[in-house]
Amino acid sequence: MKCQKCGYSLPEDSEFCQYCGAHLEPQPASDIISDEAATPEEAIAVAAPEVIVPESEAVSEPIVIEPSQPETVQEESIFRRAYSSFLSDDPEERRFFEEVLGSEALKAAYMEECDRNQQEYDRGVRVNFKQSYTDFMHVLHDTYSGTPPVSPTPPSSEITEEAPKTVIAPTVQATAPAPTAVPVSQNDKKSAFCKKCGSAIDPNTKKCSGCGKQYFNAQKTVPIVLLSVLLITSIGLNILQYLQGQAAIETVATQTTQIEKLEKEVSTQKSTISSQKSTISSQKNQIAALEEKGGYFDTICKELSTGNIGYAASNFRASESVIVVDKNETNRKFTLTANWTNGGTVSTDYSGYSAWVDFDNDSWTTSTKMTIEPWSEGVTTVTFSNDVDSKTFKVIIIVT
Repeated sequence: MKCQKCGYSLPEDSEFCQYCGAHLEPQPASDIISDEAATPEEAIAVAAPEVIVPESEAVSEPIVIEPSQPETVQEESIFRRAYSSFLSDDPEERRFFEEVLGSEALKAAYMEECDRNQQEYDRGVRVNFKQSYTDFMHVLHDTYSGTPPVSPTPPSSEITEEAPKTVIAPTVQATAPAPTAVPVSQNDKKSAFCKKCGSAIDPNTKKCSGCGKQYFNAQKTVPIVLLSVLLITSIGLNILQYLQGQAAIETVATQTTQIEKLEKEVSTQKSTISSQKSTISSQKNQIAALEEKGGYFDTICKELSTGNIGYAASNFRASESVIVVDKNETNRKFTLTANWTNGGTVSTDYSGYSAWVDFDNDSWTTSTKMTIEPWSEGVTTVTFSNDVDSKTFKVIIIVT
C-alpha cells in the first residue's frame, strides 16, 4: 500500500505512515491513478500557492527570501533537501525548510495547498500531486535564486479601513524546464514515525515515543548481538573443556587403579615364578642324581651279568654279595671265608672308587672280617682272588 499524503510504499499492516506520520485510510481500487506509479519523491505535488494576505500587508514590499545556501548549490540538492527536511522531525532539518520558504505566509500557503489537495483526494477527486509539487518547487527555486514571486500591489485607493481584502499571489511560471525528479536515497527514507500509532520514533534509540514499540537499530544492536554470541560461545567452550577435563581426570584415575592392580598381579606372578624356578632347579638336581643313579644301575647290571657274585667255592666266598651302605655310615662289615689246608694269600681288585675294604686280620685260618669305608655315592665292585686255585668272586658295594 501507499501513503495518501506522501506516496511512499508501506507494509500492508501499517496504520500510520512511517515517513510523514499521516493516518492511513483504506485506499479504494478505483482511486488508483497512473500518476501514482511514479517514484515516491514525485508523489507529492503542490500547485502554486494561493497566498491570502491581509489588505494591510498587500501594499508592503514583495517578500524576498534570502538564500541560506550559495547559488552554486545544485538544483536537485535543494529540491531533495527541501522535501526531506519538510518530512523530518529533526529541528535542524525543519529550520532549513523554514529558511528556504523564507516567510510564514509562503509556508502557510504551502501547508494550505497540501491540506487542500489531501481533502480533494479524500473526496475522490483525482489530484495530480506530481504537477502541484513541481510547480511549487519552481516557485521555491526562483525565489531562492533571486527572482522571488512578486505579489501585485493594489492601488492605494483600494486601501481602506474596512475589512481586509484577499489578494491571490499569481503563479510564477519557471523559465527553465522542470528539473528531473531526483530519486530519494535510502538515507532519506529512514523511518521517522511508528507504523502502529503514528508517533515519532527516537532516532537514537529507535523506540516509539507513543506506544513504546522498539524498532531495530543495527548500529547498536549488531555489535551487542555479536558480543553476546561471542560471550555465549566462549562460555560454551569453557564448559566443554571443563567437562572434557573432568572426564580425562576420571579416566586417568581409573587407569591408575587398573595399573596398580596389574602391578600387584605381576609381583605375585613373579614370586610364583621364582618359587617355580626353585622347584624346577631342585627337580633338575634330583633328575641329575637319578640319572647318575641310573648309570649306577647300568654298572650293577653289567657286573651282575659277568663273573661270580659273592661265591667261588665253599672255602672261598663272602657273606654278602651286594652290599648297600650310606656314604656317612662307618664300621660296616661283612665276613670273608678263605680256608685252605696248606694256607694261601687273598688279594683284591677294584672297579670304581666310591668305597674301600680293609681286612680286620692280616692272617686267619678259616675266615676273617672285612670293614667297608664309603667315600662317595656310587658303585664299587671288589674282586677277590687267591694264589691257591686262582678262583675269583665279586662283591658289589653301592654307596648312597
